[in-house]
Amino acid sequence: EEEGLYGDLPGTTIIEEDTNRSNDSCSFELVENVPYDLAFEINSTAAKPLYQAWMRLLDITQEEIHVASYYWSLTGKDINVNDSSSKQGEDILKRFERLLAENVSVYVAASMPTLATNSTDLELLEEKGAHVKKIDFGHLSGGVLHSKFWIVDMKHIYIGSANMDWRSLSQVKEFGAVIYNCSCLAKDLWKTFSTYWDLGHANATIPFPWPLNYSTHINNHRPLEVEFNGILTKAYFSVS
Repeated sequence: EEEGLYGDLPGTTIIEEDTNRSNDSCSFELVENVPYDLAFEINSTAAKPLYQAWMRLLDITQEEIHVASYYWSLTGKDINVNDSSSKQGEDILKRFERLLAENVSVYVAASMPTLATNSTDLELLEEKGAHVKKIDFGHLSGGVLHSKFWIVDMKHIYIGSANMDWRSLSQVKEFGAVIYNCSCLAKDLWKTFSTYWDLGHANATIPFPWPLNYSTHINNHRPLEVEFNGILTKAYFSVS
């Protein structure tokens, strides 16, 4: 079972195999948010609404969810806005609260300092039992934590452009993908989350070299062969 440098992020069993072919039969779905009042041509193709995709992932979460996001701002009051377009973001926040009430483990990695200076989302979730780490990449190496992804029960994934922001569900164009029943990729993405988590500790420094358990055999030179919707596909993750 692999754990982080500090041992406070529960590990997951990852078996590195010589083959880059997965036996998982994964389901892949494009998701997007289309800003309110943006008109499409008649018969235009649209992906699944991001709000619906997020709610489904939260509904099927049974044990744990890991979320990496630049910042959180899911309520209109964060920017002193009283507008119906913030409702979906507020629904998402309430659903996270329900997960915590149901004893689901919630782990969040976010960037520090935050763009959402008035948001209390993460403080609220921490009070209810969520585990939160804020990473100061500006101090560590320059830049910010720009990844946006979820890992649900170590087998379902959301990855895309959307921050945990109510405007990403109503006013901003966002695009991404949800991958279901794909533990091979979920466990690989978890390695990225675990690096963020460890760098969120007080006085953390970037290890040199990183321990071997953070490395992956899945990359652009050796992508993983995996079935998406019954079609053999090659896939790997890159990190920003």
